[in-house]
Amino acid sequence: MKTIKKRFRKGTALLLACTMMAGVVTAMPGNIVNVKAETVDPSVTAYATKDQLNGTTFTPDQDGNSDTIAKLVFGKNSSGNPQEWYILGHDSEVLGENTILFATGPIKKCIFAPGSFDDKAPISISEITDERATLIGTYTYADGNSYETVYRNHYGISTLRAVLIDLAKDPNYFTYTEQGMMNATSFSTYDYKNKVDYTMEDKLYALYKTVSYRLFLRKGGSIKVHYDYYWNSTKIGNHKFWLCAPIESDSLDYKAICINTGMSIQSSSEIYKTNDVQPATNLNLKDVLFASAAKAPSFGTVEAGLIAEGTAMTLRLNGSGKTIGIVEYNATNDEITAQNDVNAAGPVSLVIQGKNGETDWFYSVKLGSKTVVTKAQIEEACGISGISLANCKIWLETTIDNVTYAKAATQTNGSSGSSTNYINSVAVTGLDAPVENADFDTVISCDDPKIAKMSITFFTTGENGEEEVSGKADWNKSYKAKITLGPGAVGNTFYAFSNQVSVTLNGKSMGNISVNPDGTLTITTQEFTKTAKRKIVSVTAPTVPSTFTNYYGHEGYNPILTNGGNGELGTQAEVRFETDVLPTTKALDVTWTIENATGGDYDNTPGASNIFRWTITDASAADYNITTCPGYDSNTNAITGTVTITNKDATPVNITGTDSSIAYTGAAIDVSSYFNIDANNESATYSDVTGSGDGKGVGTLVGSQLTVTQTGEFKIKVSTAAKGIYAANEKTITLTVDNGTIEYTATDYSTTYDGLVHSISVNVTNPLGTTVTYSTDGVTYGSDNPSFTEAGEYTI
Repeated sequence: MKTIKKRFRKGTALLLACTMMAGVVTAMPGNIVNVKAETVDPSVTAYATKDQLNGTTFTPDQDGNSDTIAKLVFGKNSSGNPQEWYILGHDSEVLGENTILFATGPIKKCIFAPGSFDDKAPISISEITDERATLIGTYTYADGNSYETVYRNHYGISTLRAVLIDLAKDPNYFTYTEQGMMNATSFSTYDYKNKVDYTMEDKLYALYKTVSYRLFLRKGGSIKVHYDYYWNSTKIGNHKFWLCAPIESDSLDYKAICINTGMSIQSSSEIYKTNDVQPATNLNLKDVLFASAAKAPSFGTVEAGLIAEGTAMTLRLNGSGKTIGIVEYNATNDEITAQNDVNAAGPVSLVIQGKNGETDWFYSVKLGSKTVVTKAQIEEACGISGISLANCKIWLETTIDNVTYAKAATQTNGSSGSSTNYINSVAVTGLDAPVENADFDTVISCDDPKIAKMSITFFTTGENGEEEVSGKADWNKSYKAKITLGPGAVGNTFYAFSNQVSVTLNGKSMGNISVNPDGTLTITTQEFTKTAKRKIVSVTAPTVPSTFTNYYGHEGYNPILTNGGNGELGTQAEVRFETDVLPTTKALDVTWTIENATGGDYDNTPGASNIFRWTITDASAADYNITTCPGYDSNTNAITGTVTITNKDATPVNITGTDSSIAYTGAAIDVSSYFNIDANNESATYSDVTGSGDGKGVGTLVGSQLTVTQTGEFKIKVSTAAKGIYAANEKTITLTVDNGTIEYTATDYSTTYDGLVHSISVNVTNPLGTTVTYSTDGVTYGSDNPSFTEAGEYTI
């Protein structure tokens, strides 16, 4: 059977809201085919009383079969979704009113126990050091003994059992209220190592084993569930879940029994593998009224339609001790009247459930104030006809800690609307106007017993529209107050605000009154304007560096313009306000100007210092009193200050040079060839810094050309000037000029020797002081070598 839900369209939702303000939910047009039949009690699988849950209504027969299969929602699974369970009826071995539940699907996954294929030796219980040691519960052997060594598939010390014990007290799976409803169940299984049964008592437990399509809830128990009805893959999906029975073999202690839902027989799995956890539990029904598959609506909507077969029910607990509301029905006038209590702990819903012929249906609406639902509305919304309110289940409900509490309707024979009165006027006193640096006044009073709820909120208009405020009132702000009143009930008499309700505040008539869709009344006061400005008592200058980390002025943008590329000048100054009203500080925007002592523009020279002035903008400080703040300038009516920031030092440039030795050739020497100069350098200048002394060379340096007049050691320096962001630099090298060789070929007189003395004329012009040696046969004669100390002709 398919569930049919009817939700109101946007247009009709507005009509619903308007009619609820008058205390009536108007019927909406529907397009569901009408089912005409007399209303009878709902199906037991869609609405079950406590007696039915506690009895044998849902208990499978001796073969594990059942034609009355119902499901219940209780707790959550590891995915955070509601966990569903099969209802299996009363457990005679558990005290009090109770029902057994068997999970319809996995609640979690886990291994059976740690280990591996090679771990086949028995385990000593005292040696267990994993997470099981703190989670495993106690167990008692049937023979009264205590055994230290067991097989690894022993359920009592297993990870599976530890996980189930932990789940039963984990609020992510079961809330504290739900945990209190779970009964501990005594069950047993077999220790195959020691050949004896042992018994445990847990709130969640794994089922025992299966034989011939039947799965036992626990060893020796009378309740079984048949494969075809409860755990075949078409019903709960294809997966494996663990049982608590061991493999009956001394050689297979590394395996445990599990169920494969795709098959009808038990299977086995290595204990260290991961399978599903699909346990049983037992619920205490002491505080339960009934269970229902009817759905509560979302806020401001009506949820109505047919209930599909197999829909899980939700427990409704006795709400007589809870603050919920009042609900009555008049079978004569076919009308239900409901009103939530304004002090209810959570949202309250009116729920009506019935059955037409073979069709289960429900109608629910979230309550605000007084709500009237008619038979015609229900029939229209559910697409049915011929219902009788006297045969319907009618109640109010609210959910607390994931548990739903209900309060059943009472029948009245009064005429339609006789139990409802409208509030036409309200007198409210209190509410002082906001005062700077003082708490907002939230105290009002009303002596009318029909008013059950009163509250005040203050708001102001900010950058994002209307903003609610609390704490202390600020300076120079405008506020409005919203007073919200909620109607109540006196005895069994309902009250609702009329559409013409009038309100006085401290004796003064109020305008701007609205009745809200939830039945409450809102009065918006006039604007309270505060003109005094809050004082700024101190200021912290914008954050700036002592030295810029970037170069400015050389790349074409101004250092005081943040949108020009300078992110080093702070854009805001932090001011501190008087008193401790939050916020105590605020960051205000600033502008920047250059204010050098000479009045000049920004000096972009690397390493130079500049004075910058910051000023808090008028727009930022307009809402505050700045006149007493240090840094206030009465001439400009602004908070201002200066900072001195040094430019980044010039970037060094690189010059390298090589000390060299060369032989004199008589030609001029280009000294620039002995240096390597960075391209970012300014033009280079060369100088001779040799000085005088023994071994020093003598010469003339013009530009980069060195003319040697006396060989020896030269010191040559190159210098570059600063260029933009690049620094000046210099480098000196040593250039050694050694003596060269002058060859002279004399006339060969060996064949024409005339016996006369001949002279060889050598003209030495440079360098001065050069020693000349000579040789006629490869042997140097130097003892009488003349030394030429000046230019001229010499006869050797």
